[in-house]
Amino acid sequence: MSDMNFNYNYVGSFDISSIKNKLNDFDDAIWSNNTYRQREFSPHVHTETVELMWDFESLQTNDKGKIHKNFYELNIDLLLNNLKPIYEKKYGKGDFMRVILVKLKKESNIKPHIDYGKSLVLCKRTHIAIITNPLVSFVVGGEKKYMEAGDIWEINNQKIHSVENTSKEDRIHFIIDYLISNEK
Repeated sequence: MSDMNFNYNYVGSFDISSIKNKLNDFDDAIWSNNTYRQREFSPHVHTETVELMWDFESLQTNDKGKIHKNFYELNIDLLLNNLKPIYEKKYGKGDFMRVILVKLKKESNIKPHIDYGKSLVLCKRTHIAIITNPLVSFVVGGEKKYMEAGDIWEINNQKIHSVENTSKEDRIHFIIDYLISNEK
């Protein structure tokens, strides 16, 4: 397993304009279709999730998450194909295991927590900021960071982490879990 003695690990940057445009065209109702994470994981109570390639069982295994309808409507397969060279350059060969969009509501937070589950320990948990602003701060291991739109950051999800959104707009991130082939 790779060294986990970090808070943040910069992966690269990505042009998020097409996904941002698609989100603007989507009905806001997509954010309220899946409430499992908010109900089952109390730190996420102020978030809303669009499940793209995700299910609870995949958190406990090294299986890929279930593909949901919005995966195809948002062309996530194309997005992952475009991201693959960036992830392979950083980490080596591997697979995308889970992909979700997470909205943190304005003037709210994600309380400090550590991610549990076999796959969450093994995977590289990455965030790509889609809609954000400097009043949104991520804290991992006591280190605070503002993630610029389009930047890809791995966070050390085995350290206590939290997010504070003091702005008057919702923050939206992709959370993408990547499993290196030799760590399966």
